[in-house]
Amino acid sequence: MSPTDTPVTRVTSPMQGTIIAVEVVAGAPVREGQQLVVIESMKMEHVVAAERGGVVASVAVSAGTTVMHGDALVVLTPVDVDADDGPAHAAQADASARSEGTRSMPVTDAPVRAAGMVRLPEPQAASSTF
Repeated sequence: MSPTDTPVTRVTSPMQGTIIAVEVVAGAPVREGQQLVVIESMKMEHVVAAERGGVVASVAVSAGTTVMHGDALVVLTPVDVDADDGPAHAAQADASARSEGTRSMPVTDAPVRAAGMVRLPEPQAASSTF
């Protein structure tokens, strides 16, 4: 297999919407389930996560980009991301993101916020003053 035959995984948009956050940069290692992009659609946030681990080959969108269903968001090169190597790669990706002015999510087992979940305030008792 030649270097140009390296398999890649295209992460595509599951819906039409607007990108509100890109959590990775090119060259950053990602783990299965890691948050890659957040899309706003119909006033709800939807998290797009990596279906498998790898290294980000390219990022096709930025915050504010409007996407359609099936548009490419991120391209991943499948690679086993070693748990012992994670923090070093995360620090490198964060430094790269700061220099490019973008945000990066470190490679950790941190919980990911639930897409579209919002806690509303408790309802107040109605006053009956007639």
